[in-house]
Amino acid sequence: KHNLGNGRLTYWLRERGFDVLKTRIVSLPDMKSVKINTNEKDSQKSITELEKELQEAKLLAEAYRRMIEIAEKEFKINIVKKSNTK
Repeated sequence: KHNLGNGRLTYWLRERGFDVLKTRIVSLPDMKSVKINTNEKDSQKSITELEKELQEAKLLAEAYRRMIEIAEKEFKINIVKKSNTK
């Protein structure tokens, strides 16, 4: 709009006391406060729970797929978009 480059803006900001390139300080959590789960039993329990959730999600996806197939056949409507259409 005003045909000003980034360099000009940076120059004006520095001229008026603003330091554009100040380093930013990022604070990280103390590693002592981060608890790492090294218990084998807890890890195995988590894996088992995740596998169960994955199996349920697969069953649900299969149920939806079959439901769509049946609806398309019985009601003769296109639900699934064909890959060659736009």
